[in-house]
Amino acid sequence: MLNCVIHYRDEQAAVFCLEDFPELDSVNIGGDKRCEVCLADKWNAAPVLVSLTRIDSEAVAVPGGEMPLEVDGKTVSSVRVVPGTILKCGDFSLVFSGDLVDSGKLLLWRIGRGKAQYASLGYGANLIGSGSECRCVIEAPGIPALLARCWIGQDSVSLDPMAAGHGIRLRGRRTEGTVHLEEGEVIELARGVQAAVLDKTRLDRALKSPNPFYPELVTWQFAVLGAMLLFVGAAFCYTSFGEAEEPGKAYRSVNSLPRYTGKGEDDYLKELNAIWIPLLEQGKYKAVQADLELLMENPKLPETLRERFTAMNQRLDAERHGVRLARYYRSKLEIYSPRAMARHYQGIEIQSARWNKGVENNLAYWNAAHSHLKDAMNRRTEAGDTDHSPFLKECVSLHEQIDGILAFYRTNQDIAKAYAKGDFSLALKLAEQPEFQKRLHLYQDCGRFMEETKLGRDLHRLEMMSADPRFSPAGLPELAGSLKSLQERVAKKKRWGSAFKEPEIRRRIAMLDKFASGLSSARQAETAFLAKGDGDTLLSARQVFWQLGLSPLFAENRYVHEKGKMFSGRILQAVEDEKLPLEERGRLLTAERSMLLDDQIFRSRLDALKEKLETESNTLCDRLYAEWCKAAPAEKRALAEKILRKALPDTAYHEWAEKQLSGHQ
Repeated sequence: MLNCVIHYRDEQAAVFCLEDFPELDSVNIGGDKRCEVCLADKWNAAPVLVSLTRIDSEAVAVPGGEMPLEVDGKTVSSVRVVPGTILKCGDFSLVFSGDLVDSGKLLLWRIGRGKAQYASLGYGANLIGSGSECRCVIEAPGIPALLARCWIGQDSVSLDPMAAGHGIRLRGRRTEGTVHLEEGEVIELARGVQAAVLDKTRLDRALKSPNPFYPELVTWQFAVLGAMLLFVGAAFCYTSFGEAEEPGKAYRSVNSLPRYTGKGEDDYLKELNAIWIPLLEQGKYKAVQADLELLMENPKLPETLRERFTAMNQRLDAERHGVRLARYYRSKLEIYSPRAMARHYQGIEIQSARWNKGVENNLAYWNAAHSHLKDAMNRRTEAGDTDHSPFLKECVSLHEQIDGILAFYRTNQDIAKAYAKGDFSLALKLAEQPEFQKRLHLYQDCGRFMEETKLGRDLHRLEMMSADPRFSPAGLPELAGSLKSLQERVAKKKRWGSAFKEPEIRRRIAMLDKFASGLSSARQAETAFLAKGDGDTLLSARQVFWQLGLSPLFAENRYVHEKGKMFSGRILQAVEDEKLPLEERGRLLTAERSMLLDDQIFRSRLDALKEKLETESNTLCDRLYAEWCKAAPAEKRALAEKILRKALPDTAYHEWAEKQLSGHQ
């Protein structure tokens, strides 16, 4: 666990725990509302102050902007954050610890009428339950290892139930979602367990009071309250018991039930069913079970009837358990359903870290619900008499609804995985499923999400098209048109989701644009050579294809590589044909030698041509040099210029001519 308290000068600005962002590789802290830890406007923080990259339970901190980070008075570009690290960034300081920072508040609880207990609370997530890993360990029967999570914020206190079937009672009503508490507000964590969050300054007074949850009530107030209750009780007794109670109205006695006379057991059961079936139709299973217990207390009851009553009692146990469970989860349909999630996550971006965490939590809840109901159905089936089970009939429709919710949340998870990998085609395919669309329209942000997913898919298609080794200029019009449309869509887009990386999208579009322009320039060079056919256009085309062949964008493009090889062959052919002037052939040969890649056949031809061309050049230059030696001073410069043109680069005559023309002897 890695917790952080952020201070602005001498004030506490924010508190967070790195474990609250399990799905994120990096956590940004700053004034921008898109940051995972957003600082209030009053702190006037930079858009991104510090960025934390997760490494297991630790993190590496880097500056989020131009403001440097300081550790122990030294400026650092990055630092590994561990418990005890203190970072300074301008007027802000970040203090990291392995445990929760004490908030000055505590959780006070009492089991039944036992002695009050308490535990201190820290800023962030405080676990409550019977497990040893909990900060508040409650040892009582029926308390799960992880009962709830108490979040202590800067100015807020909230409670989240963590165990299925264990809700929280607040103000006399049971709740299943997040509960926001006022200081001192009494809640019921579990049956018989009362609790409240108090300031530590109120602890002594609370422990000394007869009722620790209401320490402000003094003795005379209890006396007045007792007197009032006594008066109300007396009035109730007078009005209720003033007249004689009708026999068998308030409580059933064994005498009010039909007696077994020893005749037919089936007839006896028919008499009992006449009484019990109306009760069962009203859901009064306990009343019927109470009657069964009365009848089985009779020692003269035949063993066969006792066995039938026992089997009936088992069926009612299973039925009552199942009905209670079905009612419970049916009530939760309005809390953990997609519609409820849409209300709860109003304004939260689809596929954001918070959204995906909510989906994960709801999926875990309904998986557990599905398992619980399945166990209850199996229990009821084993008890027998399945044809007359309202619970099993109800479970059919309930399971259908839960299966639909599970399918929706599982699809959500699959989309999130595809979305994170950049596989937008798969993400869109999943999102466009009719069953998924039925529920997706509930969310306000689904339009933006679908737009971004389509944009990502179209971009990926263009990338796949350009990456095809067979792609040639023939496909440029289609690529250019699609790319222009994509650029217009990106330019019009004003709002981007946090899970959709805008800079990465723009970088990929720029790479595609570069690819299209490079291939277009290659096509133009090829067309110019075909039109003119001279050495200059030939060399220009060869240089264009050579440069493209070196680019990673065209690493696998067959058209670029084949055309580059073709123009290289044409240069060699032009030098071998001797149709071009000597100086032009020398220029082509020198350029080709600088561009040629590792091709043994071409290399052998080049070496042979170089040797032949050097011999021809030296023979011509020998004749011109002899003329230069005999010429008058006024004619020598013109002859030196002619030798420079006819000599191949990097030869003795070429160097000699350059020196003569530059004034060196």
